[in-house]
Amino acid sequence: MCTKEYYKLYARRWRARNKEHLKEYRRKLYLKNRPPDRPRLIVYTPEQRLENSKRWKREHYRKNKERLCQQARDRHKRNRAIVIEAYGGKCTCCGESTPEFLAIDHINGRDKGPRGQGDNKLGFQMYAWLIRNKFPKHNYRLHCSNCNNARAWFGICPHERDRNQNAIAAD
Repeated sequence: MCTKEYYKLYARRWRARNKEHLKEYRRKLYLKNRPPDRPRLIVYTPEQRLENSKRWKREHYRKNKERLCQQARDRHKRNRAIVIEAYGGKCTCCGESTPEFLAIDHINGRDKGPRGQGDNKLGFQMYAWLIRNKFPKHNYRLHCSNCNNARAWFGICPHERDRNQNAIAAD
C-alpha cells in the first residue's frame, strides 16, 4: 500500500474512533470564528413550525398556482383514464365507450357517512382510491352518464328494463 493511501485509511479510521472529539473541536472552532453580526439559530415551537409551514404552502401556491392547477388537472385525467381502462372502457349496460360519458357507478349505492371517508368519495378522490385499492370489482362498475343517472333517479336503467321485458316475453 502506498503512503498516500495508508494515510487516507489511517485518517478515516481515526475520525471514526474520535467522532465526539471532532464534534467538540468543530463546535469550538465555529464559536471562535463566527461572524459577530450573525444571529443565533431560532428554535421554533411545534405551533410556530406549523404556522410557518402553512404560510410557506400558501405562498408557494400563490406563486405557482397555474402550474399546480395544471398538474392537478393532468393527474386527474391520467387517473380517470387508468380507471376507465381497468373497468373495461365501456358502459356495462349499453356499451357506450366515449370516455367523456363514462362514470364509476356504486353497485349498491354509496355509504351515507361523511363525504370523503370510506366509500363516500367523489371525483379525483374516488379515482385515486380505486387505483390504490387495485380496482375492486365487487362494488363498482363503469356506466355511461345516462345509465348511471337513470339508476340513481328511477332505480333501473331503461336498457336493463327493456332487456328484462324481452326476457319475460321470450319465456
